[in-house]
Amino acid sequence: MKSIAICTPEISYGDAVSNDVFGMYNVLKDQNFNASIFAENILTSKDNVKNIGRINDFIKNSDDLLIYHLSTEWLKGLDILSNLDCVKIIKYHNITPPDFFHNFSSDHVANCGGGLAQLRTIANLDLEMCLNDSLFNMKEMISTGVDALKCHVVPPFNNIKLIKELKPDFDVLKKYNDGKVNILSVGRVAPNKGFEKLIEAFAFYHEYYNTNSRLIIVGNMQPQLSAYVNYLFNKVNQLNLQDCVLFTGKINAEVLKSYYLVSKIFALTSYHEGFCVPLVEAMSMKIPVVVYNSTAVPDTVGNAGIVWDELDINLFASTFNEIVINEDAYYFLGEAGWRRYLNNFTNEIIGKKFLSLVCEFL
Repeated sequence: MKSIAICTPEISYGDAVSNDVFGMYNVLKDQNFNASIFAENILTSKDNVKNIGRINDFIKNSDDLLIYHLSTEWLKGLDILSNLDCVKIIKYHNITPPDFFHNFSSDHVANCGGGLAQLRTIANLDLEMCLNDSLFNMKEMISTGVDALKCHVVPPFNNIKLIKELKPDFDVLKKYNDGKVNILSVGRVAPNKGFEKLIEAFAFYHEYYNTNSRLIIVGNMQPQLSAYVNYLFNKVNQLNLQDCVLFTGKINAEVLKSYYLVSKIFALTSYHEGFCVPLVEAMSMKIPVVVYNSTAVPDTVGNAGIVWDELDINLFASTFNEIVINEDAYYFLGEAGWRRYLNNFTNEIIGKKFLSLVCEFL
């Protein structure tokens, strides 16, 4: 039987790339394939994850399969990908352009720049196939020189079914289901996410439409990006929003579910996304989404949300208000998001597409 190695620089619980890795692994194991996960940094106790240094003991034949998840610079991974004699498939999750991190983190500038350099190197390797989270990612991959016929869109596997089965955190429900209109955004606190614009839009909504409102920003705040985090905190203070903007930091799935349950709107003002799994999570919870039309965002939302071509804070604020006061609009958008999730982004649908593409190598 062929061996299938799924490789990623870091594996942990809860991040989008790791969820996609585990999703692929589960689908392959359900079909009784000999699959295993390999990573350099292992932040999970699951016994199906092995150190990347052991991959040569697993991939031994030229018809074995390596699925390489590309999302950042990974020197050891590139060396393995370049030298292993096997069938090679890339799963491209996108790499954030380094320009977003200038003035905030030299480490991120170097890492993202190195990742994009590796992307160009990988594109020139002998790849059998390139799977991409989104059409936006696929176009970028093709622009590097990969044969378009080898490129396909496969959305990332997600944790939505697990989230739906979890009991929420009742302390969060009690505290934040307090009659205020909660506007939610989920994503790591990084400059490409455009949180400063979201805060400005919320400030306009809060002052001119509804003072009984709150902005909840859920996402990991890395120490390396403390300059950006402090920039956001200062903006909140300057706008006198200290009592109505909440930064949660990194949280577990139970708490995340609770914030979705207490929120009226999901808003995204990101400048750069390779897919944005939280959008799908929000749609699956029937929460209306209001987003800025950038990069992969419109492909993820489709016609199931409000997508604005301009990042105009007045426009966003008035949209928040319309959804809150117009019950028909609120329920229409919630149902549209739910249908988009059911028709495009369940793990069953993603698994079938994934298997249909890689089956010729299995």
